[in-house]
Amino acid sequence: MAATSAWWIERVLPHVATRQSVMTVPWKRRWLLARHPELASGVHTVALRTIDRWCAAAAGAPKTGRTGAVTATQRFSSALNLKLHFHCIFLDGIYTRGADDDAQAVIQQASLLGQAVLGDRAGKRARRAQVLGGKELALPPRCASFAGYSLHAGVGFKASDRAGLERLCRYILRPPLAKDRLQRHDDGNDLSGSCRRERSVAR
Repeated sequence: MAATSAWWIERVLPHVATRQSVMTVPWKRRWLLARHPELASGVHTVALRTIDRWCAAAAGAPKTGRTGAVTATQRFSSALNLKLHFHCIFLDGIYTRGADDDAQAVIQQASLLGQAVLGDRAGKRARRAQVLGGKELALPPRCASFAGYSLHAGVGFKASDRAGLERLCRYILRPPLAKDRLQRHDDGNDLSGSCRRERSVAR
C-alpha cells in the first residue's frame, strides 16, 4: 500500500490538479462482476473511456484531447460485504500536443469549481439532476447515477497538494481489513469485529 502510493506520487502522477472518481455497480451486477474479473475489467474500461471522451468534448478537443487515470479496485466495504467499486484518480483536465498553457489553466479551474467551460453556459455551475420514485431530485455536486451505476467525483486536489494526493492514494489502496482486527477461534473461523459491534465470518 505505502510503496504503491509512493510510486504513484513520485513516478506516475504528474504535478497537476487531480480528481477522484468513485464508480459503484448495481447490486444485481456485483456478484456477477466479482465472479468474472474480465467483465469487471470491461465495465471499468467503458467507464474510463466515457469519462475521457466527455472531458475532451467539454474542452472542445474531442479528437485530440486526452486525460489520464490510475485505478484501485475495491471488492468489499468496511463491513466485508461484497461491494465492487472503482477508485479512479484522474488528471483534472485535458491534455493535447502543443496546447496553450493559459487555456489549460482555465479548463482546470472550471473543472475544480464545477463550471461549464464552453457554450452558452460557460462559467456557470453545471446542472445535475436524477429521478427517484418518479420525482426529480438534485444530486450532490459532481455526482451522477444511471441504471444502478453511480459516479462520485467530489474530491479534488490542487497541483501543489501532493501530500493530500498521497493520503488519497493510501486510502484507495488499503486492504479491506486490517490484520489486527482478525481473531482465530477454536472452531477454525476467522472473526472480525467492526466499529458497529457486528461480526462478519470468513471461512
